[in-house]
Order: sequence, then structure tokens, then C-alpha cells
Amino acid sequence: MSGKPVLRHTLLVLVATALLLVATIAVVLALAAVLLEMGDTLPGHVLCWIALGLGVLLVVTIFFLLLALAINSLAEPEEQPLSASKRGPHAGE
Repeated sequence: MSGKPVLRHTLLVLVATALLLVATIAVVLALAAVLLEMGDTLPGHVLCWIALGLGVLLVVTIFFLLLALAINSLAEPEEQPLSASKRGPHAGE
């Protein structure tokens, strides 16, 4: 098991979800704009509300991503090997 409290897989899923949501919102808003320009107002407005809901989901996903990154940054740092100056005068012999 890794030494980090939040697994790398979880961070990867959160980032991929955020990117997928951005692309989905763009497609839904483009389709809503096309429908509204064609005069089909009800489905156009429904798609605008769906895009708004996806935007809220995107904000929640980004919040959890930032929370996971903050938890990882507050975790104990991994021990690093001592540098040559901290080993002592006879370390290289």
C-alpha cells in the first residue's frame, strides 16, 4: 500500500471526471444553442438546465480533487536519503 492517504487511482479518476464533464458541458450547450436557434425552445431550455446541473457536478468534482490534493500535501513527507553534508565527515570512506 502506498504511503499517501489518497490513492493515485482516486486522483486520476477525479481528474478524468473533471475533463470529461468539461467536454460534456460543451457538447450539451452547443446542442442547446442549435435547438434554440432552430426555434425548438423547450428541448433547448431543458438542455440548458442539464448543462447547469453538469456544471454543478463539475464544481463538486473540482472541490473533491482539491480536497484530495490538500490531504496528500499535509501527509507526512517520505524520508529522503541524507545528503553528503549531513552524513558526517567519515561517510565517504
